[in-house]
Amino acid sequence: MDEIGGDPGASVFSGGLFSRLDACDKILIHLMQQRHPLGRLLSLTEVTARGLLLGLVALLLLALLPRWTEHFLITHGMVRPNFKGVTIPVGYGLVPLLFCCTLLLLTLYLTPSSTPLYRLWLTTVLVFGLLGYWDDTHGNRDYRGLKGHFRACFVDRKITTGFVKAIGGLVCAIWLAWQMYPTEGRFPVAALLIALSANAVNLLDVRPGRACGVFLALGTPLLLYLIIQQGLRPAVPPLLYVVLISWLVWGKDSRAQVMMGDTGSNLLGACLGLALASSVIPLALQLPVLLLLIALHIITERVSLTAFIESKPLLKWLDRLTGVR
Repeated sequence: MDEIGGDPGASVFSGGLFSRLDACDKILIHLMQQRHPLGRLLSLTEVTARGLLLGLVALLLLALLPRWTEHFLITHGMVRPNFKGVTIPVGYGLVPLLFCCTLLLLTLYLTPSSTPLYRLWLTTVLVFGLLGYWDDTHGNRDYRGLKGHFRACFVDRKITTGFVKAIGGLVCAIWLAWQMYPTEGRFPVAALLIALSANAVNLLDVRPGRACGVFLALGTPLLLYLIIQQGLRPAVPPLLYVVLISWLVWGKDSRAQVMMGDTGSNLLGACLGLALASSVIPLALQLPVLLLLIALHIITERVSLTAFIESKPLLKWLDRLTGVR
């Protein structure tokens, strides 16, 4: 073990952060080469010091963010009656916004090799999350749906937050797609997947847990597929951060104790669209998903989505799995 330099832990407490992490990696490699159960477990997981640091930060955020966010929303008057008339905090999507931004920034710092991919995800989380948060805090509820917001702009001459959110999301989706496919024909498909997914999850967010539940039902198997295709190196798929925090916030959201608001639904939808637009997903799968998203938008402009779900026994049963009704 000459490369370890004698005592594996000798340099852990000296030098900068990266040198300490490298020293910890040497300790982990040393443990992996041992035959005891811990060494065998570590050799299977291929854990690194940077991964452990990210995990510790994630656990800290999971413990602190939900309570802090709920207190912040109540203190700043961000409360609204839910569909049953009970006043609860709105904008709980701040939890995934802050959680994902922190971990994405930390990943960018710790693993420079993942910079291009993680920058795209950080941009998505920030832009779509903040557009949703602005709509939650300054939105006018007199207009509904894309048609309503565009009518407000071009007929009533009023610029609504929903209109700004739609245009801002579309511009961001086009930019993201261009970064992913600057010279490929998949560019328009990717842009539409991101923009329409963001708005589709927004449309679902009218009953407790529905938006978050549908995101998890689609995002969790998609995450597993990405892990199988890409593995966990050099860094985990960024979708993991979004799925992880969504499982936590879904508990309160599904019990009608908080509202995710546009902050959460806009962010979750955009992240789902970005993952679907990945080059790992075959175009033959992306196109049917895009057609389904277009169909969903056409249907919801004509009829109430909740009324449509309630009229279909299977959809009604599945909908009740996502939250209280």
